Amino acid sequence: MRAVIFVALCLPLLLALDRIPFQEEGIDDPKYWNQKLDHFNPADTRTFAQKYYVDDISWRKPDGPIFLYIGGESPLPGRAGGFINTLVQRHSGMAISLEHRYYGESQPFSKLTTKNLQFLSVEQALEDLAHFAKWYQKVHINQRYGTQGFNKWILVGGSYAGMLSCEARQIHQDIFAAALSSSGVVQAVIDFTDCDRQAAIGLGEECSKLARECVWEMDRQLARGPEAGHKIKASFNASVLNDFDFRCLIADAITIGPQYSNREPLCDALIEANNEGSDLMAAFQDFVNGYFYPRYCQGGAKTYMDEYLERVEPAGELGSRVWWYQLCTQFGFFQTAPKGRVSVRSPGVTLGLFQQKCKNIFGASMAWPPKAREFNKRYGALHPNVTRVIFTQGSQDPWQWAGIRNPETFSPSTENHVFVMTGPNVGHCVDLGYDMFWDPPDVQRTREQISELLGKWIQH
Repeated sequence: MRAVIFVALCLPLLLALDRIPFQEEGIDDPKYWNQKLDHFNPADTRTFAQKYYVDDISWRKPDGPIFLYIGGESPLPGRAGGFINTLVQRHSGMAISLEHRYYGESQPFSKLTTKNLQFLSVEQALEDLAHFAKWYQKVHINQRYGTQGFNKWILVGGSYAGMLSCEARQIHQDIFAAALSSSGVVQAVIDFTDCDRQAAIGLGEECSKLARECVWEMDRQLARGPEAGHKIKASFNASVLNDFDFRCLIADAITIGPQYSNREPLCDALIEANNEGSDLMAAFQDFVNGYFYPRYCQGGAKTYMDEYLERVEPAGELGSRVWWYQLCTQFGFFQTAPKGRVSVRSPGVTLGLFQQKCKNIFGASMAWPPKAREFNKRYGALHPNVTRVIFTQGSQDPWQWAGIRNPETFSPSTENHVFVMTGPNVGHCVDLGYDMFWDPPDVQRTREQISELLGKWIQH
């Protein structure tokens, strides 16, 4: 029986929980190749071993399409499954899954010092994709089968990797024929209040009201002084955290549900406690300790600490320090509370404290703010200059507001398509999962449309 792995990491500013199922049993061992360290300095000949997986069971040799699944902001535990399987089977394709530099086993250095992280950027990652595709095409297809030119390479990525799929198609149209950008966060946003606003909507009016009451009670206890603060943190197994990191953890525990199509565990617990007149805060504590930690944050509260994020040893199971570096240098995506009473996040989560955290982790010389403006200008943000890219969003996903949602963004001549999938619990990267009979009809229809579009582009 085929086993499926779902990556469950605890990355503060939860974007990086990977919704893609990965296949574990019956697969080839991972493969490695020598990737260039610095694509922009010809004099630098250093390389590092980059991990990848190949699934060519359905591939029509030698001219079938190649679906390149982009590993994002977490380790790559196996070859991608889910909707990728459907695509390769329908289109007689090969699936290659490529791990992102600095995550998992694809480590350029033995230490993740701030100096060593200087080669971690979107620009380097995009060139990794192009350099890999050219190498694989030449060595494993052209030379092996005596062919010339390029097969149809289709980029597939979700979330941050969805951003990369769009931008790689933008700057390397000679290599990549098309791209699927699932929940792609193509617009860098330093102060990302829309994320919290959408999370409150996704929870529903009653649930978000009760969640706010829990947050207000937490803030009241923290304001009473160190003794009360320690007690409230201890009840969430988070006594090691300072007030800011504790507030971030609590916010993530509340907002993770609508992000990943799974609001019921939190909302059912809070609504049931409220209806029965029982202790609302106790119900919330039980949810965090009994559900949030084991499902979404297996590393526990310590993963929010500066001391944890300052560790320079590559941690195969987590990419927290690496992802924080990308946030602090290029993207931002700092989730703060919107003004007014709509927020389910404490007003104590401020942009100034995120700035201090970046400096705590990477040193006082860390530049501020992140270069989000330059990033957006370079790649076009919500108006990228691309063709043949499919953009998908989930209607409940808080991250949709950093992505392309408007079907009228592009002219028909670009052949780009935008799908906002609607229905109950339609969250982040939901289209990339396995086809299930309980999937909302709009998700099922969108998958069919994606497959049809890619099939047309593969043929022409």
